[in-house]
Amino acid sequence: MLSGYHKIELQFGIPRNDVGGAVAAFPAGSYMAYRDVDFPDQNFCHCGQPAKCHAGLAEA
Repeated sequence: MLSGYHKIELQFGIPRNDVGGAVAAFPAGSYMAYRDVDFPDQNFCHCGQPAKCHAGLAEA
């Protein structure tokens, strides 16, 4: 999981080694591994972009 994290940073525009992004990615990745399902990109947000995150949740 850690080896692929930098791909997630690039995909979602998370600053390199951003703690908030890692905190958000860990439970999403764990959920995907535990349930053997995909986690939709539009549901992923991180602590560094709260306004974007909340706007996306409001639309759901």
